[in-house]
Amino acid sequence: MKTLFILVLTMIFSLFIKAQEIGISPVKIWTSNDELKDPIGIGISLGENFWDVKFKLEYIHASNERSYYGHLINNIILYQNSHDIENVNSSSSLNAYEISANFCQKLYKEYNFYSGVGVTFDEFKLKRTGINSGKITNFDNDWRRGVFFAFTFSRDQLFWQPITFEALYKIKWLSEGVYTTQIELPFEKIGTGQELQLNLVYKF
Repeated sequence: MKTLFILVLTMIFSLFIKAQEIGISPVKIWTSNDELKDPIGIGISLGENFWDVKFKLEYIHASNERSYYGHLINNIILYQNSHDIENVNSSSSLNAYEISANFCQKLYKEYNFYSGVGVTFDEFKLKRTGINSGKITNFDNDWRRGVFFAFTFSRDQLFWQPITFEALYKIKWLSEGVYTTQIELPFEKIGTGQELQLNLVYKF
């Protein structure tokens, strides 16, 4: 899975070497997952326009922390029978790599609306630290692929000619995968999510 992702990303990136625009944005993500509960992150995008279609390559990073009283190492379900519990700090992060095709509809003068569809490769990471014991547990990285719909409202020439403002909303569906039932699955139920971005885009 990881080798396929790197190969696809390399081919896609080669198409965007001469990108017409670059954007940066704060990102708000909503999920139903306890480890990555509604984090705020940052996104970077490259865009290339062909007629009324904008192709975008995006990277999104977000992280979250939570604290609870329980087991530090909870990989094996049988470990839940242990009485060795303590205060635990749990740190999680998301790295998403996305490509999409977005179709433009002209609204009025410098105002545009885009509707798009894309594919995403998402990497989830998790580390837990025992506050009392100082012990650390790192979970294996969880890779998911999926699809999303994107809806974007944009305004050209926000401050001056090269700058465009975009408000973007996404709905994402990620693969569930096949897992053994004898280990804890911290990102098992993160299959559907929503995302809001406020982009500032510089056009070359």
